[in-house]
Amino acid sequence: MSESSWSGGGAQQPSPYGGPGPGDPSPRRSNPGPVIESGPTATQARPAAPDQIFGVTGEPPVPATLPQPAAPVASPTAWAVPLTFKFTGGAGSFLGMQILAFLVTVLTLGICYPWAVVMRYRWQANHTFVNGAPMRFTGSAIGLFGQWIKWLLLMIVTLGIYSFWVIPRMTRWVVEHQEVVIQVPVAPFPPA
Repeated sequence: MSESSWSGGGAQQPSPYGGPGPGDPSPRRSNPGPVIESGPTATQARPAAPDQIFGVTGEPPVPATLPQPAAPVASPTAWAVPLTFKFTGGAGSFLGMQILAFLVTVLTLGICYPWAVVMRYRWQANHTFVNGAPMRFTGSAIGLFGQWIKWLLLMIVTLGIYSFWVIPRMTRWVVEHQEVVIQVPVAPFPPA
């Protein structure tokens, strides 16, 4: 079979695989093949063997396309609502809460520090509004007390070095115990 019989009458057609086309007399060696993107870096695809590119019939196959990422589909009930925050706390109430939290911590030698933490974050949540809805702090001092005793003993034994682990864990506990309920209007479904 001659080149002109399968290349469409001698017309030069580029190969869908990035190499020389069937009617291209000059081989292009600078293109190593298609690039397949998967993960953080791109890798070169291994060039296919000639019997894989041209099937048994000698006809060039239909070029395969790389899979495209699926576009996010918005559900009919999903709404994008910007969040606006408002804080109404004042210096007087903050000072009173901080003095009480300090006294609880110092007079108990740090053992009752969870009560001080809960007072501070409950005060902060009570004065914070998200889209007009009040924020709530759902944590309790009893819920933190067991963890705090373990952390306090480990900080004493390690001469304070363990505090580098306590601070992120305490922050996680505080964040996981905050909530806000925002009323979002939902459009009714169109009649079917």
